[in-house]
Amino acid sequence: MRRAVWSVGARPRRIVRAAAAILGATVAAVVLAAPPAAATWDSLPGKLTMDCVVLGADNTYRAVFGYDNNTRYSGDIPVGRYNKMTPSQFNGVQTTRFSPGAHRASFATPPIARSQPVTWQVGWFAVTATAKSPVCGPNVQLPAEGNGLAPVIVLAASVIAALVGMRVRRWRLHRGM
Repeated sequence: MRRAVWSVGARPRRIVRAAAAILGATVAAVVLAAPPAAATWDSLPGKLTMDCVVLGADNTYRAVFGYDNNTRYSGDIPVGRYNKMTPSQFNGVQTTRFSPGAHRASFATPPIARSQPVTWQVGWFAVTATAKSPVCGPNVQLPAEGNGLAPVIVLAASVIAALVGMRVRRWRLHRGM
């Protein structure tokens, strides 16, 4: 009996099942590793801090900001009306997820001209940094840059590598027959 063009044999079905299992495990890992959902706030239940500045070459400085969250809960304040930087060219570098406790050096601005102040405002609170603000000591570590997608990228790459490996194995088996 001849199979229809759309039918799938036993071997391709196993490959599809294996790929689905890998994809399911990857999705489960991403979902389980994700932090719990946080509330969206209009203001910070705590205070903002201007921790220090790092003086740079070319007549620039970087402002280092932090915050205190006086609750036991995390909350999100997206960039916008209730979480903004002035001048607005620095919007997007500031913290948007506020975890409980004191968080010094939560973020740092890119280099700013020493003649220009920079202000971070969250709700009713605002802090301003200038080149004359306290200079960071040698033990202050600037926050790491990045968007936190490294684990997701590694998982996606491993799934792709597994699928390619399965395809190569299938090709080798088919070629040998």
